[in-house]
Amino acid sequence: MKNKLVIKKNLFLAVWPLMFFMTRLYGYYEIGETQKIFWHCNVVNLMLVLGLIFEKSELIWLSTISLMVGNFIWISDLLTGGNFETISLLTHLGSCVIGIIACHYYPHKKTSRLALLYTVNLILISYHFTSPIFNINLAFSTPLIFRPYVDSHLLFILIWIALVNFVYFLAEKMLILSVSKRASINN
Repeated sequence: MKNKLVIKKNLFLAVWPLMFFMTRLYGYYEIGETQKIFWHCNVVNLMLVLGLIFEKSELIWLSTISLMVGNFIWISDLLTGGNFETISLLTHLGSCVIGIIACHYYPHKKTSRLALLYTVNLILISYHFTSPIFNINLAFSTPLIFRPYVDSHLLFILIWIALVNFVYFLAEKMLILSVSKRASINN
C-alpha cells in the first residue's frame, strides 16, 4: 500500500493545476471557444495532474519541462501584443513551480523522445480537432513574425518541432542540474 503521506502530498500538488485547467475550460466554455483547451499550456496542466495522481515520473518531468519551454513562448506572445489574462499567470507560472517542486520528489526519467512525440501529436490533434480561426499550437499557419523567413508552413512546423525539442533538451538538463544540486546540498 502506498504511503498515505505521499498520496496526500501528490493530491495537494495535483489539485492546483487541476483547478487551473478546469477554470480555463469553464472560461472557454462560457465564450463558446472550448477548442482553446487544446493549447499546449492547458494540456500540460492536465498531464501534470495525471503524473502526480498516478505517480508517473515521465509525465511529471515532461509536463514541467513543457511548462518551462512554454513560458518563453507565452512571454514572447505577450510582448508581441498577445492578450494577458490573470488565470494565465497560474496556468503558466503556478503550474511550472508546482512541477519543479514535484520533480524534486521523483527521479528523472529521460523525456526527450516523449517530448518529440508529444509535440508532434499535439500539433496533429490541434489540426484535426480545432478551427483554423484560433491557430491552436500553430497547426494551421505560420505566425506573421516568421513569414518573411519561412514561406512554407510545413517547413515552419518542421523547424518549430526541431527547435522546441532542442529547447526541451536544454530545459531538461537545467532541471536535472537544479534537482541534483539541491539534493547534494540537502545531504
